Amino acid sequence: MLTKNQNKNQKKPLVTNFIRHLLPFGVRSQQGSTLPMAIGLGSAMMIVGTVAVMKGGQESTNTISSEQTKQAMAVAEAGVTNVQSFLAKNPSLAMLDLEDWQEIVKVDPNDPKKVEDKIVSAIPALAEKVEEMKNATNTSSSNGNQESYLCKAAQPSSTSSLDSSLGETFNAEKIIEGLQSVAGVKSNSKDTQWVSVGNNGSYKLLGYSRNASEDGAIAIIQGKVGNAVAQLAIDLQGSFNVEGGTINSESTPIMIDGSGDGAPALWITDNTDNDFGNNDFGGNVKITVSDCKKMVGEKPDENGNFEYQPYKNGPKSKGGTTVLTKEPMPPVPTPPSDAISLSAITGDMTLPRINVRVQGKTISDTKSSDGYYHYKVNVSQGNSINLKGNDTLSINDNVILHLDGNMLLSGNSKIKTDSSEKLQIYGSQNTTSVGINGGGESGNVFIHAPNANAGVNGGGSSYPNISGSIWVKSWGKGWSNSNSGVLVANSGKYADYLSGETRQKPKSSTPEPITTTYDNVGKVSNFTRQPVSSNK
Repeated sequence: MLTKNQNKNQKKPLVTNFIRHLLPFGVRSQQGSTLPMAIGLGSAMMIVGTVAVMKGGQESTNTISSEQTKQAMAVAEAGVTNVQSFLAKNPSLAMLDLEDWQEIVKVDPNDPKKVEDKIVSAIPALAEKVEEMKNATNTSSSNGNQESYLCKAAQPSSTSSLDSSLGETFNAEKIIEGLQSVAGVKSNSKDTQWVSVGNNGSYKLLGYSRNASEDGAIAIIQGKVGNAVAQLAIDLQGSFNVEGGTINSESTPIMIDGSGDGAPALWITDNTDNDFGNNDFGGNVKITVSDCKKMVGEKPDENGNFEYQPYKNGPKSKGGTTVLTKEPMPPVPTPPSDAISLSAITGDMTLPRINVRVQGKTISDTKSSDGYYHYKVNVSQGNSINLKGNDTLSINDNVILHLDGNMLLSGNSKIKTDSSEKLQIYGSQNTTSVGINGGGESGNVFIHAPNANAGVNGGGSSYPNISGSIWVKSWGKGWSNSNSGVLVANSGKYADYLSGETRQKPKSSTPEPITTTYDNVGKVSNFTRQPVSSNK
């Protein structure tokens, strides 16, 4: 039979017995140990509960953070989609960098032309084509009754002319608004701003730059939800090809119907470093240039024509203007097969020779079928014509001289023509110098030597030194052109001269429309999750 105490011990709960056995032996053996055991039991239960609560809270926090990170990644992907859509509508922007976008948003959206120019200037291939087009359209063609192909003042090009190159829906206001609201570009900072997506998330474009091969771009986009941030690097495709803007070349020369126009007193084709000194010109001075746009620095007149003086001691045109043109200088005519061979003219001579005794023979020159006396003048010491002292070349009919060398008048030498006759002098490739020194003068003479540098130096009492026109490569190089102050005075029309009848349009005159084709703009070829960089 159990004693009373044995019966009590047998009925104690298992936990109580367990804790009791953990206590020191002396305590176990003492009566009235119930209170310490209760206190120990409560402390253990509190520790276990606290650990369980802490573990549950951490698991809940980790679950929320993981969910927000996923949401942030989804927001970043939504940002990619928004940017893709915007670039697809404005493919020209896809060809630029974020830095270019930041410059574009600084432009007044109410000035479409400036927005267009800013975009075009940032795309070298397109800017080059636009410049070609402007150069071509900056040359006007008349109806043939007046001077043709003058360089005109540059006129702003129409925005619509480039719509197809900048995007089908080019709209300056929408472009700038889109850069700000979709790409987060700021006009006053190089940083971008966060763009809201839905109620809780936002994305930020950290970078957009064309790749080295120019067949795509790399975009860096962050997404943010709460404190969670995710970052993506996106490889976006997008290439372009620019065509047109060039000028159609004429397959065959097209003549200008302007032979009845007054010929310029001076026509030159080398527009650098000419020196006109005190020389005056009684008529138009015409200068052929290859590129009107390169001749900058002077303002046009009220008709848009350039009165350009880009030279040392620019030409003084009395009774005319100095004009720039893209019209090429006509070629010199080829001597006919029956042209008369003539020794270099180095003294007094009268042409044509009619019943003239030369070396014991009587000579009477004959006209060619075109009604002119043609002479091929040979060279002596580099010159085909070298008159000095009081030498005089007298012309009594329609005479054309084809020179094989240079031409020089010095002293008081003269070229004398009847009032109704004109002398035409054409230089060859070997004719590189045409000049008048001292008191030399010529009558009604047309001189055309495309490879020659010409000049008048001195002048004496002659007025003018030349009554006619001079068409040469350049003027005054190597000549002092001092103390002349006398005129090269034009008195003829283009039709009066053989080369004036063969004026041609510029080889290139019609610009082609600019077309830009874009491929795969905004398409994603690859994306990578990146460590989050600074948000600034």
